[in-house]
Amino acid sequence: MSAPIAPLTPQDHVAGALRQSLAAAIASGKLSESLTESLAALEIPLERPKNRDHGDYASSVALVLAKSAGTAPRVIADALTENLRSNALFSKVEIAGPGFINLTLATASHGAIVNSILTEAENFGRTQTLTGKRLTSNLSVPIRPDHYILVILDGLLWEMLWQAFLLQGERT
Repeated sequence: MSAPIAPLTPQDHVAGALRQSLAAAIASGKLSESLTESLAALEIPLERPKNRDHGDYASSVALVLAKSAGTAPRVIADALTENLRSNALFSKVEIAGPGFINLTLATASHGAIVNSILTEAENFGRTQTLTGKRLTSNLSVPIRPDHYILVILDGLLWEMLWQAFLLQGERT
């Protein structure tokens, strides 16, 4: 039996959309085919902006690829955003500064995340990444009282979420 595949996170969906947009821009000739090799090994840079006016996610992928493409980052960002604007995952796609891409998720995509939680039920968020690995504590670092409080609160929160999930299952 094969190990279950880890569920995709919203970041995975956004990174996938950026990767598809980049591949489409290369295939259409808007970007150099020399980027094909970079695309295979590229870890899509993605972060959550501190300022919500800059969208839900921001990526510097155009800046990262500019040197290997020998093209200005803004040109790469333009080619990427042209494809991203037609993607239903996003309600707004903007270029900021020299080539940062700001992405705002469409409201419907938030519902898709909730659907995946309900569909995957108790398997949501589980992964096989640490299976067979041994976890140890770093005993050289003193444990402060707030660590205990956070562990207790974390346990209580998960128990409340689990009970809510079980109640929801009884109602259907």
